[in-house]
Amino acid sequence: MSERLDELNVLEDSATIKYPLKSALVRPHYATTAHFSRIAAKIKSRPMTLFLSFDPLLGYSALNAFNYLRQKQELDIAYLVEDAKWAEGRSSSKPEPIKEIKTRALWTLSEQRHIRGPSEQRAIGTLVESNLDARKAHAMPGLSPVTEYLNRFHALFRVTINEPRRRLRPEVDATFGYLSRME
Repeated sequence: MSERLDELNVLEDSATIKYPLKSALVRPHYATTAHFSRIAAKIKSRPMTLFLSFDPLLGYSALNAFNYLRQKQELDIAYLVEDAKWAEGRSSSKPEPIKEIKTRALWTLSEQRHIRGPSEQRAIGTLVESNLDARKAHAMPGLSPVTEYLNRFHALFRVTINEPRRRLRPEVDATFGYLSRME
């Protein structure tokens, strides 16, 4: 499990949530897998494209929940992160590959240039499990509603795991080597 996440996680320093390892009664992996399993039960066996904002936990849970679609080659999962002013449906440049030294996953970057205004908008993404090509993935609709939903999900999840009765014992902080309570 960790090898697959490490090879996809090129943005590992930008993570803001520390998921509890042992002390929580609600484990994040099980909660997200249960969420995707409910979606899988509703869609039955129709082909599906799933775009996620970058969180390896969500990707891993989706791969577990939709395993039957993976086996039939009917599942497309991609991580896609866009600038705030990315215009859906506008043409963009051909996605250029970005080669990271520490990862084997192929990340692509595409740009939208605006005639008025000095700014360029960028989108970066990678295909986790997909029959799409990078150009089709970057042309799909944006993630702004999904991102807002995920921000609400993370806020509610943080409140749930940080309840005093759920913090049963201190955890070892691997970076500093001492016991610390979750924030």
